Amino acid sequence: MWVKAGCRAACYKSRALLSQRMQLRSRLSAYSRGIRRNDFQDLPVDRAMGVKSDQILFDGRLRKRKRIILLTGGCSIATCTMCPFPGESRRGVRSEDLIRQFEGAFEGDCIDNYELITLFCNGNFFSDRELGPQVRAHIFERIGGSQAAILAVESLPQFLSESKIAAARRGLGFKKLAVFMGLQSADDFVREVAINTTCSRLAFERAVAILHANEYLAVAFLMVKPPFLTEAEAIEDAVASLGYLSRLGVTHSTLCPTRVAPGTLLSEMHARGHYQPGWIWSVVEILTRNADTLGSVPMVNTTELKDWINPGSCCARACPDCKESTILAIEKFLFSRDLDVLKSLHCSCYTDYQRQMQQETRRWGSLSVHERVELFLKLIQVIPGGIGLEIV
Repeated sequence: MWVKAGCRAACYKSRALLSQRMQLRSRLSAYSRGIRRNDFQDLPVDRAMGVKSDQILFDGRLRKRKRIILLTGGCSIATCTMCPFPGESRRGVRSEDLIRQFEGAFEGDCIDNYELITLFCNGNFFSDRELGPQVRAHIFERIGGSQAAILAVESLPQFLSESKIAAARRGLGFKKLAVFMGLQSADDFVREVAINTTCSRLAFERAVAILHANEYLAVAFLMVKPPFLTEAEAIEDAVASLGYLSRLGVTHSTLCPTRVAPGTLLSEMHARGHYQPGWIWSVVEILTRNADTLGSVPMVNTTELKDWINPGSCCARACPDCKESTILAIEKFLFSRDLDVLKSLHCSCYTDYQRQMQQETRRWGSLSVHERVELFLKLIQVIPGGIGLEIV
């Protein structure tokens, strides 16, 4: 009898915690959607947002790549606290427009010139609402009939299914597919509330299993310094998340240093003193610790570190004397895998980094992440369906 009573109490507590978590997520989502703005309505629907030819290190070696960013109707989720992608979209983009965008990326060029095609849509490649089956089929067949060896796309894992991957297999033939998925953090509360993504651990693990069963590549995006975490906590979160991926058999991952982009909830947190961009030194620390313990080497999205190509955003910090050289050292390390490149880095701002990390811990360390989220939400009043906010 006492056992049953204890089980009921635990069940009630679990339900109460779940209800609190859902309430926090709902309030964060309403606020995020309320402040979104769209500045891309004047862009032509038949031209990709971005097209670039370059060489990158991918799956173990340097490859010639065509990088395409499609202009779509945007991410159908649009809840993540830090993500600017929902605003980087355009209404009225049809399937035939997306096909023209893809084909237009090779005007005056040839798809056979590239070994790797990376196709981003500022959202989810496998979402039928964002990118219809006929668009995916066209792209699969074009890659399958070309000299390109790898197609890389991005999607939240819940949009993957066995039938969609089977369709990819039919179109691509023996070509490889790599799917970049925004896990962001292996910690459920950090991922589902602080970041407020709809990516669940179950959906991620299921998607990984489907991709691995088809000998496709599962790649995880991990955030460096998610919202509501201190610098010290963010380092531990990233290292723990890399350990989780290693145990799951996911050998490819990309660290994404968090950029404070305009029109996001994170930008409001930053403006109110509830978030400070991380330091580049934390990226170095994560890479060093991971190499020392797990032996795997994630990639780093160094584009997010560069203020000069992210106007209007606040990128990870370092002093003017070392920022560019530290980024170059990280990029060199990713190619050489020589840990001495990172361990030899020195700058006087490293002392500032350690001091500010301690100060941040003193300021926020006494509160749980849950309490920090609640504290921020108490400062704002979300107006359902509106775009304004008021100090309570």
